[in-house]
Amino acid sequence: MYSLDANKCAAEPPLSRTPSSPNPPETAIPPSTPTASLPSKSDSQRWPSSRRMAHLMDSVLARASVAGQHINNYTGTDYSGIEAIKHEISAQEGKVDACHSTIATARSTHSNAHAKQAASQKEIVSLLERKSSWSPEDLERYMSLVRSEHGHEQAIQAAKDGLEMAERDLESARAELERLERKQYHEEQIWSDTIRRNSTWVTFGLMGLNIFLLLAQIAIFEPWRRRRIVKEVQKALDEKHAFVTGAPAAAVERQIDTVVEPKGVPIEVAADQTPTSTTPSPPNTILAADTPPPQEQATPPVHPPLRKPQTWPESWDYHKERLHDLFSERMVQVKKVDITTTALQGAATGVAAMGLLFVLWRPK
Repeated sequence: MYSLDANKCAAEPPLSRTPSSPNPPETAIPPSTPTASLPSKSDSQRWPSSRRMAHLMDSVLARASVAGQHINNYTGTDYSGIEAIKHEISAQEGKVDACHSTIATARSTHSNAHAKQAASQKEIVSLLERKSSWSPEDLERYMSLVRSEHGHEQAIQAAKDGLEMAERDLESARAELERLERKQYHEEQIWSDTIRRNSTWVTFGLMGLNIFLLLAQIAIFEPWRRRRIVKEVQKALDEKHAFVTGAPAAAVERQIDTVVEPKGVPIEVAADQTPTSTTPSPPNTILAADTPPPQEQATPPVHPPLRKPQTWPESWDYHKERLHDLFSERMVQVKKVDITTTALQGAATGVAAMGLLFVLWRPK
């Protein structure tokens, strides 16, 4: 059959496409997927710096994961062992379920064997009741039932043995499951105690660091800052005192020149031409030119109070000025008790924050 079809195909001449022959139907070309939506296209358009940053972040995260694993192994807080126990428990639960299904099958087999034996015995009893009227077929049936009785007993015993074995397997699987669950509970208790102990030591360490920083602020940094402020204030006062003491002397000299030399006469010549007066001057009379002007007291620059903003641009400028004032070099006078109170408040805030984090992040 296949040879005839092959010969027929060989005998047929190949169809040649002539210009007069109709054009074959064009197959529909499925639309191509737009390349702009492909992940490779979007990935190729990323900047090289973005790619390098992504590669750097991946390497940093991988190293951080390895470092965290080493830290967990060193501190005894590695959870991988407990995860392995959980996987063993899951596998053991599967074995227990399989044992349950095996017991169900064995019980069904045992019940069927008992049912077959009961049916056979019932039929034997019915045959024995009409023994006087047996036919050859009844006799043959009775003999076959008697012969099958031994097989039924063996089937019942085998089903019973299988059921007992399945029950023993179930008991052993349950015991193993309970052992693994107790082991998991014990290991999780040890792990949680280790986490709690490490958290306590970390909290104590942070509290000690806060206390150390507080003592360093009070004993080292604050005296140095106070001495520096005193030096800067003393330097500013010295410069202002030198400026104030030099200015009145020059003003007095100019006033003397205007009084003594009104007509361009030198002081020496005017002293020679001045007649000596025998009239004593009152001892309490003092020239106005001889009295130096009172020195201006050094007052710190007064900053005008910031008024409340009325519009959004004014609010932005107001908050901007407040922020710049917090980090400005404006000199303020602060009592030591205020500095100590501020440092103690900072330490108390740090301790409270660490206690709150410990309460929120402690293991359940």
